Amino acid sequence: MRTENNNMENELTKPAGESGGIPQPQAGDALPKTIRDISELNCDLGIDYCGDEDDYMFALETYVDSIPEKAERIEKCLIQEDYKDYAIVMHSLKSMSRSIGALALSDMAKDLELSAKSGDVEKLKDRTGAFTQAYRDLGQKIKACL
Repeated sequence: MRTENNNMENELTKPAGESGGIPQPQAGDALPKTIRDISELNCDLGIDYCGDEDDYMFALETYVDSIPEKAERIEKCLIQEDYKDYAIVMHSLKSMSRSIGALALSDMAKDLELSAKSGDVEKLKDRTGAFTQAYRDLGQKIKACL
């Protein structure tokens, strides 16, 4: 004898695409293909760091959302000659960039962090503009894919 409960169980366990079946997420569904087209990102490495595609997407969204505040803070630190805070911000960006697979930007942040710690002000003045531009540009590329 078939009960209403058995009918529901049968409907819920049907493969996706069959009438009444619940679509199952497919591998790669969380990550828009266009994200993989961003040459500055190593998405596979970012996914490895973050654990899975959903967490990677969350990390990308968080990264993009933080760009205006962090870029402004970097520029303000340079103007105010606050190299201690500059190094702290760069340390954070080094880690955040690596976690999303933006290795070149992470390496740039590391270099600037070390320069701030060692007092190489000329290097900071010469390279901060290029860093913040690359940082903002990457943010725009990611944002366009989200």
